[in-house]
Amino acid sequence: MDVIIRKISSLDADKYIEFFDYTAHDTKLEKDKCYCVGWNDSNDNLTYSDKDTRRTYAHKYVIEEKITGYIAELDNKIIGWVNVNHKTNCSQCANWKNYMSYVPMDQKKVLSIYCFVVNEKYYRQGIASQLLKKVIEDAIVEDYDLIESYPYEEKLHGYSNFGGYVSMYEKEGFKLTLKTEYGLVMQKKLK
Repeated sequence: MDVIIRKISSLDADKYIEFFDYTAHDTKLEKDKCYCVGWNDSNDNLTYSDKDTRRTYAHKYVIEEKITGYIAELDNKIIGWVNVNHKTNCSQCANWKNYMSYVPMDQKKVLSIYCFVVNEKYYRQGIASQLLKKVIEDAIVEDYDLIESYPYEEKLHGYSNFGGYVSMYEKEGFKLTLKTEYGLVMQKKLK
């Protein structure tokens, strides 16, 4: 299987929307399709309350390069996605404001990993791990101090698997740096 892992670009907007249109998130409910629209640095202060609004803004934000991350492609179709952003940029994101108050801010150059989505057909085939390896590789080249992730310890929330699995991060050298009732913080120091 020749999977290509690369950064998303503005040219991927239609493929990105198609991927989310046909790939179930954790709940598998149509109304819960998120399009990862809440993890962007648009500062639009929108609620993204319904699927159609999220879909419209996701397309717009990919074109404007406000949704950032990596895609896994097979035969020119997206089969996996990881949403990453500069931590300081995303501290103003809608989802950060709603869900991440337990995460401390610091002065370091931090790349944050927010969301993994893989098409069900490709579960347990290492797609998320390949995406994570590419994130690490590029973060080193781009001179980040560390990479931070926010997985759940167990399935407590509706979208509990979107943050990735603790074991996947541990395999790549991430360490648990914070454990609260609201979630975990794992970090991989690069410097």
